Amino acid sequence: MNKYKFFDFSENILTFNPVFLVGACRSGKSSLGCLLGSLEHCFHIEENWTLLTMPTMCEKGLIDKDVFLNMYRACINELVYDAVLMRSASFRSTDHSYIGKMKSSTEIDHFVSGFQSRQDVDDYMRDNDVTIVFNLAEINPYIDLLKEVYPKAKIVHMNRNPFVVADEVDAKEWFSDQSINAPGNKQIFLHVDTGNGKRYIPFWVAEEDVDRFVDMTSEERAFYYILRQYQLTAEAISRSNSDNIVFIDYEDLINDPAGCLRAIIPDIKNGGMTSGLIEELKGRSELRSARHEIAEIDLRKVNLINEFIPGFKKRYF
Repeated sequence: MNKYKFFDFSENILTFNPVFLVGACRSGKSSLGCLLGSLEHCFHIEENWTLLTMPTMCEKGLIDKDVFLNMYRACINELVYDAVLMRSASFRSTDHSYIGKMKSSTEIDHFVSGFQSRQDVDDYMRDNDVTIVFNLAEINPYIDLLKEVYPKAKIVHMNRNPFVVADEVDAKEWFSDQSINAPGNKQIFLHVDTGNGKRYIPFWVAEEDVDRFVDMTSEERAFYYILRQYQLTAEAISRSNSDNIVFIDYEDLINDPAGCLRAIIPDIKNGGMTSGLIEELKGRSELRSARHEIAEIDLRKVNLINEFIPGFKKRYF
C-alpha cells in the first residue's frame, strides 16, 4: 500500500458547510448558484475542471476510489481558500460567475483588502457559519460518490423542463456532428472508430446506445442528453439514498427564489446583491417547447426517473 497521500480533509474537521449543486447544463444551476453566492458568508465556485473530471475518472476506473476521495477533499479545501481570498473570482462582467453579480463592491473590498493569508480565512470560517457552493454540471450521475466524499453535505439537484433544456442544448449545437468529430471541450470521451474516422462520445452515453447516438440527429441527441441525465440521477440515488438531497425546479426558482433559498439554507442572511438577484429572477418567464409533440419518449425511463425525483412525470409529461 502506497503511504504517500494528501492530508485527509475528512468531514469531522471541516470548518465550512459544503453544498454540491448538480444537474444538467441549461437547467438553471448558475442562476441558483449566483443567488446562493450572494448570501452573507456564502461563496459560489462554478464548474471547477478538476472537480468535474475526477468523478468520471473514478467511475471509469482511471483512478482508484481511495485516491479519488483523498484528492477530491484536498482539492475542495484548496478551492475554498481561493474563493474566500477571491483569488479565483471572475472580474469579467460578461461571465455567468462574475463576482460583481454576487457581492457588492463593499463586500468585495472587505475580502480582497482585509484578507491576506490562509490564517485569515481560517479565522473567518471559525467565527462564522460559512457555506461553499460547488456548481458541478453533469456530476449528477455521481451523487453516490459525492455522498462518500462528504456524507453530511447537502446536494442540490436542479430540475428543469426536459423539452426546454433539449431546445436550448440543440440551439447551442453541443451535440452536432462537428462536436462528436472534434469536440471543443476537455471532457473524458469514449473514443470510437466508426470506419469513417474517430468519434468522441460523451462519458454519459450508455455504451449500448453508442451506435444509435452516432446515427442520431443533433436534435435527437439533445433530447437523449437531458433524459439520460435524469436517468443517471435516478440510478445514482438508487445506489445510495436521497438523504440531504434537495430538488429545486427552475420554474419554482423564478417564481419564488427566496423560498428556494430557504429550502437549501433555512437561516438565510441576504448579502448586498441578493435582493436585486431575486427581483431579476422573478422577472423571468419559463420558455415553452413544441418538442412534446415530436420527441420519442421512453416511458420506462420516465417511470424510473419519477421513482427517485418526486413529481417528475406529473410535472413534465
